[in-house]
Amino acid sequence: MWCMRFEAKNGHFKRLVKGNFKNIPFSLAHQNQLYICHRLLSSTSYLSNQTVVQNGKAVDFSYHPLTDRLLELLNQPQQLPVWVFSASSLSMCGVVYKIGSVIKIPAIDPDSDFSLACIDLIIVVNDQNFFVYRRLSICDFNDHFYSYEVQQSPAIGIIQCSGLVQQCALCLRKVAGRLLVTDKVSTVFHVPGLSN
Repeated sequence: MWCMRFEAKNGHFKRLVKGNFKNIPFSLAHQNQLYICHRLLSSTSYLSNQTVVQNGKAVDFSYHPLTDRLLELLNQPQQLPVWVFSASSLSMCGVVYKIGSVIKIPAIDPDSDFSLACIDLIIVVNDQNFFVYRRLSICDFNDHFYSYEVQQSPAIGIIQCSGLVQQCALCLRKVAGRLLVTDKVSTVFHVPGLSN
């Protein structure tokens, strides 16, 4: 596992502990919580529900296989042509979604909490945002990279942005011929032998 990100985080704590030798764990935890709280509360994009759509163009969606599903989500009768605005990226609640980003969508399988999908198109219609996605099938969980091994599936779908399981964009990487999906924002490590 690559450790440079952990070393960078460690450097932050080394700066905090300089000259402070009383109750170091409490001091570090307290200072880190204050820092995170400051970042979250001072970030307008994290707290606001403002949506920012980046660069795009008007596209005729009339002959797309998901046109009927889009009209059903919009509660509109079938009328052609169906014009949509296709964006290159979309920012919601501080999370930037781009074409190729991975999202968590509601699961098909009742035993699973979520499914993974790769964004093919970001479309805006009547101030409503939608992701056209290609479903990813989860093969296995890779403990070494702490990521999901996935395979691309031919199944496509469309979901309104508010229908996501979790507001986060995951990262899709190809490592040694395998497609891996990792969390960009936070990673939780489970240490064997320690209980929660």
